[in-house]
Amino acid sequence: MPRILVAQSLAPATRDGDPNVPIANYIGQEIDDGGKLTPVIWSMSDPIFREAALGGKLKDIPDHPKLADALSFARVVGADYVLICEAVKSGKEVKSSARLYRGTKEIWKGSESMGASQNGTADPFSSAQSTARTIVIKMSAAALKELTVQAKVVTPEPGRGQAPVPTTVTPPPVAKSDNSQLKIDLQEFLKDKHYASAVSLLRDAIDAEPFDPERRMMLVDLLKDRDPAAAAEEARRAETLIPDKPEFRVAAARAFMSAGKTKEALEELNEAIARAPEATATRLLLAELALSDGQPEKALPHLDEAIKNEPTAEAYFLRSLCRAMLGGADGVKLDLASMDKASPVKSPADLERRYKIAIPNLDKLLLKSFEQVRDLTQHAIVKPKDTDVQDTLETLQRLTGARLVFLQGLAVPPDFQKLHDRWLLSYKLLAQALSDLKTFTGGDADALTDARMNLGEAIKQATQARSASAG
Repeated sequence: MPRILVAQSLAPATRDGDPNVPIANYIGQEIDDGGKLTPVIWSMSDPIFREAALGGKLKDIPDHPKLADALSFARVVGADYVLICEAVKSGKEVKSSARLYRGTKEIWKGSESMGASQNGTADPFSSAQSTARTIVIKMSAAALKELTVQAKVVTPEPGRGQAPVPTTVTPPPVAKSDNSQLKIDLQEFLKDKHYASAVSLLRDAIDAEPFDPERRMMLVDLLKDRDPAAAAEEARRAETLIPDKPEFRVAAARAFMSAGKTKEALEELNEAIARAPEATATRLLLAELALSDGQPEKALPHLDEAIKNEPTAEAYFLRSLCRAMLGGADGVKLDLASMDKASPVKSPADLERRYKIAIPNLDKLLLKSFEQVRDLTQHAIVKPKDTDVQDTLETLQRLTGARLVFLQGLAVPPDFQKLHDRWLLSYKLLAQALSDLKTFTGGDADALTDARMNLGEAIKQATQARSASAG
């Protein structure tokens, strides 16, 4: 069946915030149900896209592609068609549009509007779903009418004697072990840098209690930074012995990614999503992928549910980053405080891991903000009192402020302090540039020079920080 790449473009932010409504997945589902094409969604949650991205087939992946990006990537995944879509809130309605390409030629375009509501409240997601259905129906009847519908292959239930023999082991019921002394002994070895002794300690403890999930996860955590391939194999062994603990499958996926074993990582990740999509470990991994994909609005529901079921420091950290990306400064402060309360003792390894998750996401947003401020400055020079100029300025100040709050409250690994100071200074200068631009639109012509100088210095500091990170 031919493939179609579905990619969503973004409309600029307004005074009311981000007007964009996710629609690519809805369109993909409708296309899949239609049976004429196999959809590939521009998102790390799509297995075909993820495999190509993690496999290095696409470099410098933008969060939301331009047409040239989508057409280029379509060739990588063997997609004959490309659909560029958009969905934005407009009052109580959602206005959706799409353009279909075959090769580099546009062969169809269409748009729809819908204003669905629940209990009197506008429901943009239902509206997007409805417009997606209509767009796909019209597209199929016009540009895709020559394609035949292909029935989906349904694998029948195995007959008697054909079913595979189960290989998982059902663990016997055991009382929960007290691992407090084990943790103390482990820290003593690590404090003295006796890594081999620490590994031996945990292996002996696991031999004594092979079905203790905490002991097995302690070994995976110990191995993951020094020998991620060994950590992945330990996690796989644990998931076979203790199949009701999805966190081992997620840990295996993370470790395989760190070890550069993309194929094995994808197998574990897809299994985790298929077997336990509601599990906290799975939700955290999906949230992390959504954040790295530049889609914090998709990450937030996963994080809310994870914290509701299991309020861990890791979940609070990811949600504080998510809220920073969305521009919620108050929520950032609350989540960082909750993170510290949930885990007052922070290991250097945890601090470094979290830092390496946060900074790439904030750097991508910083680059985007620089472009937005440049464009805004040109518009402000022409029409300083224009409502759109003021709305965009207010939005950028809110977003920058929230990200600055996050950077100021984030615990920094000791070896990263100088680098962190550069990132922090870059964001502070960006905030000052926006403040200067606000002053300029209020009638102070001299403030425009200050705004440009501070923006230039912010870009310089970010460039130096980026170079130091790469080195």
